[in-house]
Amino acid sequence: LVLYSIGYKIESALLLISKARSMLCLKLEKSVGYDVLEALLGSCESFNAYRTQYKSSLLLENVVEFLILNPHFPKSLTYIADELLHAFKTLPKAKKYLSAYEEPIFKAHTCLRLTNINTLLELEEGTLVYKKLDELLSTLSELFSSASSELSKTYFSHYDE
Repeated sequence: LVLYSIGYKIESALLLISKARSMLCLKLEKSVGYDVLEALLGSCESFNAYRTQYKSSLLLENVVEFLILNPHFPKSLTYIADELLHAFKTLPKAKKYLSAYEEPIFKAHTCLRLTNINTLLELEEGTLVYKKLDELLSTLSELFSSASSELSKTYFSHYDE
């Protein structure tokens, strides 16, 4: 049951990262951007929770903070990374030091906690891409994927077959 929960959390994180990369990393005109933010929140089943926390119109900064950096929202990447670190400690082969599957999530969690929302949403002159946000999401995708791969190597003997 714990392995299933861990797998579900990793897959949820990877799906959110994929959605965020495709929907949040390009600067869009205001009306289109609003529709994209609404669609992203809807696809994450988070629109009502967002409205409860932010009693304002949809803003890119708030959506990024809510879905990626919020340590208290159960569907955010930061929350998922934190939950994974706790769940890893309950596994049968858990060790006192970081295992091969814990290390990438620890790095992801640290990266998320050290991230500044203003830095993420800076636009370089002449571009329409939030480069720092895209780089962060790309790094997180690699880290969550690596954790999944290492977890499979550790707990599923048929992994290399």
